[in-house]
Amino acid sequence: MIARFTQWPAWLWMLLAASITMGLLLTQPPLAFAEDDQEEQRYEDDEDQESEDWEWDEEEEMEWFFVEVEMYQKLLEIVSQSHRIAADPSVAAVAGVLKVEEHADEPSDTAAFLEGLLPQVHDATVIRAIRFQLVDTYAEMDQPEKSLEQLRLLITAHDR
Repeated sequence: MIARFTQWPAWLWMLLAASITMGLLLTQPPLAFAEDDQEEQRYEDDEDQESEDWEWDEEEEMEWFFVEVEMYQKLLEIVSQSHRIAADPSVAAVAGVLKVEEHADEPSDTAAFLEGLLPQVHDATVIRAIRFQLVDTYAEMDQPEKSLEQLRLLITAHDR
């Protein structure tokens, strides 16, 4: 029960950050409405046309509304997915394994880092994720024998 109350500040901060982000994103109309802005500018530039003659089309208003709703929906999906990843240690560790390659300079650095982690990891799911990553890393390094060894260990279910 206490853990649920400690999550509220984090959720409130994420909601505040999402609101600020959406506010910043919504200050500029999407590129899809660039033509509308040009059309509005033509009306303003035309001396024969008064500015109050130009009216917002209801269809365009609905399109803009749905763009906003879709943006909020995607933002909430990101927040929800991030929460699910962070809530489960195994899932978070697997996500970390998948990120290693993005942060290493060379495939050999990735392989060395993951090989060094294997003795420290006790979760079988994470061990398998490391081995899958090593299969790809060794293939990228043109070391098929090491890739096949990792596949053999995966297939025979050896966690170490």
